[in-house]
Amino acid sequence: MIMNSKRKEPASGAGTTKRKELHGTTSIRALSGTWGEKLDGAVFYGYKFDFSCDIATELYSGLIFLIESELAEDVGNTELELYLKSSRVKASISSCGEVHLDGEQMANAKLFQEFFFNGLFAKLFHQTGKEREFLLKKETRSLWRQSYMYLVLPLEKLNQSWGINWSGINSCVSAVEFLKQNVLLGAQHCNGDTRKSLPSTSCSSGSGIFHLADFSVDEKNLKDMVVVAIHNGNVYSVFEVLSDTSAESPFESSRYSSYADYFHKRYGVVLKYPGQPLLRLKQSHSPHNLLLNFNGEVGLVNGKEHSMYAHMPPELLVYTGVRRDALKSFYLLPSLIHRLESLMLASQLREEISSGHPSSLQISSSLILEALTSIRCSEDFSMERLELLGDSVLKYAIGCHLFLKYPNKHEGELTSLRQSVICNANLHKLGIGRSLQGYIRDGAFDPRCWVGPGQLSLRPVPCECGVDSLEVPVDSKFQTSSEVVVGKCCDKRHRWMGSKTISDCVEALIGAYYVSGRLPAAVHFMKCLGIDVELEPTLVLEAIATASLHSYNARVDDEIGILESKLGYVFSTKSLLHKATTHASEQGYSYERLEFLGDCVLDLLITWHFYQTHKDIDPGELTDLRAASVNNGYFAQVAVRHNLQQHLQHCSGIAGAILIDTEVNLDEVWRVYRPLLSPIVTPEKLELPPLRELIELCGSLGYFYKEETEKKGETVHAKLSVQLKDDLLIGEGNERTKKAAKGEAAHCLLKELEKRDITYSGSAKKRKRNADLVDDSSPTKRKKTGTLPIENIDRKLSSLKNEDVTVIKAINMKKGGPRISLFELCKKLQWQMPSFKSTEKECSFVSNITLYIPNLGEIECTGDPMSDKKSSLDSAALAMLLDLRRQGKIIIGG
Repeated sequence: MIMNSKRKEPASGAGTTKRKELHGTTSIRALSGTWGEKLDGAVFYGYKFDFSCDIATELYSGLIFLIESELAEDVGNTELELYLKSSRVKASISSCGEVHLDGEQMANAKLFQEFFFNGLFAKLFHQTGKEREFLLKKETRSLWRQSYMYLVLPLEKLNQSWGINWSGINSCVSAVEFLKQNVLLGAQHCNGDTRKSLPSTSCSSGSGIFHLADFSVDEKNLKDMVVVAIHNGNVYSVFEVLSDTSAESPFESSRYSSYADYFHKRYGVVLKYPGQPLLRLKQSHSPHNLLLNFNGEVGLVNGKEHSMYAHMPPELLVYTGVRRDALKSFYLLPSLIHRLESLMLASQLREEISSGHPSSLQISSSLILEALTSIRCSEDFSMERLELLGDSVLKYAIGCHLFLKYPNKHEGELTSLRQSVICNANLHKLGIGRSLQGYIRDGAFDPRCWVGPGQLSLRPVPCECGVDSLEVPVDSKFQTSSEVVVGKCCDKRHRWMGSKTISDCVEALIGAYYVSGRLPAAVHFMKCLGIDVELEPTLVLEAIATASLHSYNARVDDEIGILESKLGYVFSTKSLLHKATTHASEQGYSYERLEFLGDCVLDLLITWHFYQTHKDIDPGELTDLRAASVNNGYFAQVAVRHNLQQHLQHCSGIAGAILIDTEVNLDEVWRVYRPLLSPIVTPEKLELPPLRELIELCGSLGYFYKEETEKKGETVHAKLSVQLKDDLLIGEGNERTKKAAKGEAAHCLLKELEKRDITYSGSAKKRKRNADLVDDSSPTKRKKTGTLPIENIDRKLSSLKNEDVTVIKAINMKKGGPRISLFELCKKLQWQMPSFKSTEKECSFVSNITLYIPNLGEIECTGDPMSDKKSSLDSAALAMLLDLRRQGKIIIGG
């Protein structure tokens, strides 16, 4: 008999969704280093970063990553895809052995990294009162932490080989020294000329020489070079020379007569060479999350970017000696290093688990990483699939262990013992015991918050957690069932996490080890957690020997022979098959223990089949497939289909008998059962229960359904309703149980929706709601509907009776609060979810919202410009709520 083995935990107990816990983040040992203070040099392990773009003309320079520790083979030699706005870059990481840096090289390399990381990802200049301060003018030791030390340096081609680009690094060092002395401009800019000339260049007028702040450069040496503006510290690359312009040309704004006038009035700069042609510069930009593929629009809204170019006099620019192809590579670093660090952490956990069990080293770091990654990370992978598999592996391993260890315990006792092991509360306890919470990735990567060694954070998050250490003690004062922000780290890397996430991670890791090394590897990990699980061959032989002692008559022997022919399997110990087909009322025999074991076996085999066969489907669909295939109803159909119902009470009992007879050979059990279970359901043929299908359909189209149930004598009456734009559809059902009544009502409601061509597609991609694909008559096209003038809506709303006014709670003004209030309002009134459209204008986001009110029409509102997209969505939602209040439709905080 298939039972729900996941007993409900206390609402806010360990391992539940409601309980939130504060945890620290495990440090990556491979990134710790003591070389920072060494004056005579150091030896590093080097890893080369190579980049190849799918657009052949887009070139990226190679980089080298230097750390004190050697990485695992599958971490230090790997590849990943990075998704840019209109291209894709493959990043290849490869080991290049030991790299020796002397004291001077190491000092220059550190200064280069401080200069480049802060120039690209932070700020080189900081305002202190009325003066600007150059970050690197002061002591920079505080920018480095011994627990997080690495260098990333540019490479250059040397004949047929490559080497560290020391000429570019040393030029950047010179640029830093120049900026230390020339940050404050104004009158100082005119006094003296500290420029140096590049070798073999002439500074004669009209010879194609450009006077930069620190160098005089030939035009041919200027194209695609990286420069830093001395007046604001911004990093640019030279795109082209605007030969028909100069600083005396009209400025783009009428507030200033010329570029020279702009820089004089805005920054107090008096240009020494105002007649030089202006340079068109490509601006630096904030890093994007390049690990996600948003159909070619990574980091953008509606495919638009900020203004990408600036015009500037050459003499305000400092020469770095680094080319644009290296700059482009550095912009890939936040995403690349984030993934690399995640793999390092996964490898570190693998090392801890593999102690004394070399076979577990075969599991890949990427598979461990998948098991550590929650869906909250918004990656293209998460622990969900592995969690589903691990759940089945755990139930099987514990069930089989208990069956063999306790031959005299009945099915109910075995179920209770198994539940005590596999429940979320126990898994949470075991995960905490192995400090898994520190390894879990539970928050989306925000490249704007990325901080590398030698870099000052622009977005500090001071720790207010009340914990001085990096690790958080397991204490009730760091647990809550109240609303907290989950997944966001403070500067000490503390973060709130759902308690159930730890339990889920335990199951996902069990699944990962099963994928890599099947049951032996999974059992090793369970033992590593402290789970008592043994599948001793001697216990299997004892079970076989005990079963062989049972006798039966010749008639039974004939029936067993017939059954074996139907199964396509001949038992070595035929009494096992007899036991599997014998009811408990017959003294001395019972199928129930074998059924307990068979449930575990079939659950694992079917789940493993779906996991391997359907690699690209949504984890939710994988769960649906398993649920449709692992239940008593399905097994009963199998028995009838193969004319087995006359021989056994439950299909799963015979699976347990085969498992023991084959000495726990899962492959042999699947060989027998695979044809019996055919045809196995596929995603295309998956049929959901009516109520589940209704929920999925409403969720995909932005509708809300409402349910009412009432007990009437021996039956239950259920009423379900869905509000379309101008139609309220109702389905009703009467059955003996509430579940059956709601199912019947949902079935009737689905029929009504189908009459309007609104049906559910089981494809995971089609489940996602698209705001432009909502209409009464079609789930795939939205007809143009007239928008009522606002005064018409005003009149209709004002005619409503007082009892039609809805009271909502005060709006929480924290991020997400206005959207939640609007969502709850729409759910309460069964209004279709509103649609949002966001645009980016002048470094800010503006969102427009459209809400359809049944029988009244559409209302449109526009929010205020905000610095980020989510805040702009909140602003639009707030504007809609306030407008509804103005029109008398709702009362806020009443």
